[in-house]
Amino acid sequence: MFVLANKMGLRKVLNFAICASIVVLGVTTKARADFHLSGTDTAGGGTNVEIGSDASNTLIMFSLKTVGNFTVTGTALGTNSGTFAVGDSGMDLSAVSVNSAGAGTLILYLTQSALTIPVGSASVVETITGHFITGSGSITAIGYANDTNLLYGSTGSEPGGTSPAVGPPNNVATGTVDALNGPGSSVASFFSIPPYSITEIVTIHFSTTGGSVSFDGSEVVTAPAPMSLVLCLSALPVVAMGYLVRRNRTRTRVLNVA
Repeated sequence: MFVLANKMGLRKVLNFAICASIVVLGVTTKARADFHLSGTDTAGGGTNVEIGSDASNTLIMFSLKTVGNFTVTGTALGTNSGTFAVGDSGMDLSAVSVNSAGAGTLILYLTQSALTIPVGSASVVETITGHFITGSGSITAIGYANDTNLLYGSTGSEPGGTSPAVGPPNNVATGTVDALNGPGSSVASFFSIPPYSITEIVTIHFSTTGGSVSFDGSEVVTAPAPMSLVLCLSALPVVAMGYLVRRNRTRTRVLNVA
């Protein structure tokens, strides 16, 4: 490694290591997936209402969408939005506000299918934060991953499915995360076999007074860095040190000769 560093120069060695890391990661092109958000007012007969969808798996924007006795406003970001790390798939409910005139429960379903990264051993991470602006109640969420690629909570001409109803090993679920009382995140192990789907289910319960809620929730499927990459990156300081030592010795010899 020292000889390589001396001949190529430190900058070239660093570029070589970075390129090698990318190859080790096996980076693939971003997946195209069906991306849908729907909701159900449990007091309104349980009818699932489509809130929005995006064929490019990038962005769903919704404003004052009516779901039974609730109105919903916010943004949903998909795998191709650039929000998530290279090699990960995910979705994010961002700055979502829900208003209700009275007591009741709203269930939101955010789902993506035809995901292709990561492949193999991975982790499903569900996270939620939020608070009641007025009124009181609860805000909880669960993340699901399904390796039979079922799309959950869609309506009309869109593909349907029952992702959270499928049991292991085809389907895995995180624990319930609680925005108000914790824990705010939960992780489940998942062996992804593309194409696969992920579903995030957020339940907002309003007490007898109703009110308004603001929350952010995300689900990310991420794979651990390969050990070969870890070893490659951990060697960089040694390579740099060796290069600097050899360069200093060369300069010393030149000065002595002069």
